[in-house]
Amino acid sequence: TMFVVSHSASQVRQLCERGVVLQRGQIVFDGPIEEAISYMDPPKKLKAWAHPVQGRIRELHERSPARFGAPVGPELRVDRNGGGSWQRFQNGIITASDSLRSDAKVVGLTNGIFLAAYMRSGGPEGPWGFMAGAPQGEIEKFQTRQMTFQNGTAAYSIDHGLEFRAKPA
Repeated sequence: TMFVVSHSASQVRQLCERGVVLQRGQIVFDGPIEEAISYMDPPKKLKAWAHPVQGRIRELHERSPARFGAPVGPELRVDRNGGGSWQRFQNGIITASDSLRSDAKVVGLTNGIFLAAYMRSGGPEGPWGFMAGAPQGEIEKFQTRQMTFQNGTAAYSIDHGLEFRAKPA
């Protein structure tokens, strides 16, 4: 293991295969070096993006544009699970539900195990439904990391891996 601190992306590309990005002492990205470098690129202005960010999704995105990055596709409308919309970004996803309570209607999630499993399960159109809360718990403290969705809870622990617990019918 080698620790490299540099402001030169070309040097980092030559020396590293994997990158870890820290913000305020917290790991915000851990993965392939090209993705780590693109994570650090400042997001482009909204006018320059190929896909507009609008409405409720835009409101959340504008609070932390570097966290989510640029949109990689258009906002998509969903009729299942009470309806709503979602949009994919360089570093994550934002969903906007039409049917969840007001504090859970618009939720963002950045890259990681929950996002990968959520998208593999169909995203907001799948059995998990819309995202309804932020991840809780710290793996580093050997806690189970959990995230609430419209139709249940996803949980990840070192001992048991990832599982989705559906709400009782």
